[in-house]
Amino acid sequence: MRFFITLILITTTLLLSACSKDDDSAKRDDVVIGLALEPDHLDPTAGAAGAIDEVTYHNIFEGLTRINHNAEIVPMLATKWQISENATIYDFTLKQNVTFHNGETFTADDVLFSLNRARGGNSVNAQKILFDNIKTIEKISDFQIRIILNQSDSDFAYKMAWGDAVMIDESSADNNKQHPIGTGAFVFDSWQKGQKITLKRNPDYHGNAPALAQVIFMFLSDTTAAFNAISTQVIDGFPNFRAAEQLERLSKNENLTITIGSTEGETILAINHAKPLMNDINVRRAIAHAINKQAIIDGAMFGYATAISSHMPSHHPFYQDLSHITPFDISIAKQYLAKSIYQGETLQIDLPPSGYSRRSGEIIAAQLRAIGIAVELNNMEWSGWLKDVFRGKNYDLTIIAHTEPNDMNIYARNDYYFSYHNDEFNQIIADMQYATDEATLKNLSQRAQQILAETVAAGFLFQLPKLGVWHKNLQGYWANSPIQAADVTDISWQ
Repeated sequence: MRFFITLILITTTLLLSACSKDDDSAKRDDVVIGLALEPDHLDPTAGAAGAIDEVTYHNIFEGLTRINHNAEIVPMLATKWQISENATIYDFTLKQNVTFHNGETFTADDVLFSLNRARGGNSVNAQKILFDNIKTIEKISDFQIRIILNQSDSDFAYKMAWGDAVMIDESSADNNKQHPIGTGAFVFDSWQKGQKITLKRNPDYHGNAPALAQVIFMFLSDTTAAFNAISTQVIDGFPNFRAAEQLERLSKNENLTITIGSTEGETILAINHAKPLMNDINVRRAIAHAINKQAIIDGAMFGYATAISSHMPSHHPFYQDLSHITPFDISIAKQYLAKSIYQGETLQIDLPPSGYSRRSGEIIAAQLRAIGIAVELNNMEWSGWLKDVFRGKNYDLTIIAHTEPNDMNIYARNDYYFSYHNDEFNQIIADMQYATDEATLKNLSQRAQQILAETVAAGFLFQLPKLGVWHKNLQGYWANSPIQAADVTDISWQ
């Protein structure tokens, strides 16, 4: 009943918004964007959920550097940087005349605070590993900062472009979860929990002023509500539309444009290696051989996805096809299961609320039952999944897309929710962090992929596509997602 009441309230709000819109879209300076997931809070430096970055990345918060829509690393709050010959010293020149949304001036002191907070002993940063190589941070002047690394890292400027590395003001840091204060083109206005977040144009923005005066992020986890809202132009765009089965119908709507792009989201059947049963390589291999990826892509994604065989996007130049290691083969799967420690126990697959997760879960459950594994599905809300699975590590299997770029190193983290450990893999990840030439980096990356595939660190399923549905008169949105962001700073009406 609470769900239907909420749905009615959302629909009413959307209809009222739609009625107030000028029929001439070229005159509009507002936009309503649909998102499938509502973030649990709005501090990207203190949470792992991609939904946080969707709302805040570059819109509210900015880093020293930025990942743009072409996956390029470009200047942001740092106008330029110099790298020492051995790639251990980075000198950043900061942009002047930048203020936080609370009026505080951005200086080198804010860089010191932000990075020391992210790498400190009390840090709750989900990507603390980004800062592990920092030896010291030195303030050269109010607008110059020097970062000295323990070991060479030619990729450090890229790491500083992540949402986890954005710059924050010390006086507002403790309140950013509910009232984020950044330096971005939009200022946080309000948050109606369960419904929407509203941003307003920052009148004091240091860069090019956005065309939009107001942005509303509307949360529509129900795919039917999302379809109705976008097809009737109640919302103006849905950058990550989850109802792939509806794209054909939407493509016939002359007021809409459909974009099919790529993301950094490796969708996996995550395995809890801390569970004795899941720590048995024969059980994991049985599961891997039982999975028919094409059936999952066809049934759960309606054909809009690309199969993967390692934790790397298929469009990456270092990606290699390792599908021959654990091909779909029921007879082989049964052989591995027969020599495993499996004795008929029921495995639980915990599923977050994403449509791709739950549809994939139904198909995988049937595939595992076909080889004799008992399976129970457990549908969870996002907050419960984060609490019990991601943080609590209380699960057997789960299905999730990891949307952070270049994140294969998560399998080397001892405290990560996979509880996976392989000494050779860990050493390779450490070596990759300090590799300075592309050939070495490629060789290391491909060996790391092989280890993950050979040890069945996870069930690698498919690369999550970016399915966008937009009003035909909107421009400036991202067709691809090189980082988990719904960047609206360049969106305008034409």
